[in-house]
Amino acid sequence: MPVIRALTIHLDTNPLNPGFEERVRETVENVRRALEKNGINVWTLRLSLQVIDRVDHNVLVETAIRLGEVSSKYNVLVSGFNVDEPSKSIVKEIVDVLSMVEGVYGSFLIDSLEGFQAYVETLYARPGSWKTFTRIALVFPQRILTPYFPASSTVNGREGFSLALRYVDVVKETLVNGDDNLLMRYFKEIEETGRLIEEETGLEYLGTDTSLSPWMEESVGELVEYVNNKPIPEPGTAWAINWLEKHIHNNAVRAGLTMTGFNQVMLAVGEDNLLKERGLEGRLRLRDLALFSAYCVAGLDMAGFSIVRVEKRDLLRLLYDVYTASLVKRRSLGVRLIPSLGEPGSKLEIDRFGIIPVLEY
Repeated sequence: MPVIRALTIHLDTNPLNPGFEERVRETVENVRRALEKNGINVWTLRLSLQVIDRVDHNVLVETAIRLGEVSSKYNVLVSGFNVDEPSKSIVKEIVDVLSMVEGVYGSFLIDSLEGFQAYVETLYARPGSWKTFTRIALVFPQRILTPYFPASSTVNGREGFSLALRYVDVVKETLVNGDDNLLMRYFKEIEETGRLIEEETGLEYLGTDTSLSPWMEESVGELVEYVNNKPIPEPGTAWAINWLEKHIHNNAVRAGLTMTGFNQVMLAVGEDNLLKERGLEGRLRLRDLALFSAYCVAGLDMAGFSIVRVEKRDLLRLLYDVYTASLVKRRSLGVRLIPSLGEPGSKLEIDRFGIIPVLEY
């Protein structure tokens, strides 16, 4: 059953400002009243904040405590640790403070090859914090307004809300029945829902990110294999990813859907049961995912790797490839890697995601 994966509220405010919590409370309660009144099913409610401009230790710790309290008290996920062009010391410090709290996410904007070094050094320096790395993303070469965590932030001071979707079932039904109108009608309903929430709350509807994202048995990998009639990552996989993106985009345009964000296929390994299976089989490797980033939003997303088998310089080369793909496509991409001390083929286990396979390089 398709649902709204996330309603993300974008606020251009600093969590240490006076009145921050009161503003969050009023906004969240306002949105929840509108959802309940109109019977709108939202899987997660999220709060996305501005980029942090002060990154000294005391500020980071105080921010983490404040955001952790807000997340717990109002039952919202919070993207509040967003930093542009971070140094190695700042990346490590943010990983450490995020490990102190739950429900809080962060992202690093990288706008040059040199910026990847700090992230890679921290992956290898903090393998014990691997669960925290599921809540941290790289974004490059520029930030975009998206509801998707951890990459979400409030961009250019624009406040309002954006929507993310879980609609693998709709796309699958469209493909099996050969009826594009099913998908178009779904997007029309989403647009109407966004406008209704806007009217009820007074918050601006900033758009929907049509990125096709998985959630366990709702597998994007399964759709890619259905289109290609071959297992991932066999030849034709990149073509199938691109075909799905065009199919979705064309129907979103036909429906008049307001779009924001990435609007691409997502291959989040740790959130897709079929991709997990291909990883454990040894078929799906890190290098395959890096290649696919030329055709989808996040080739390297929720992907576990072995810090004892993959050298830092080799991981950097993969990130350089993904960065180059973003420049060639002229679109922002995201990366989320999970470090492990285990061997390729082993498993990381976490309550929310079940297992995350450690992939071959």
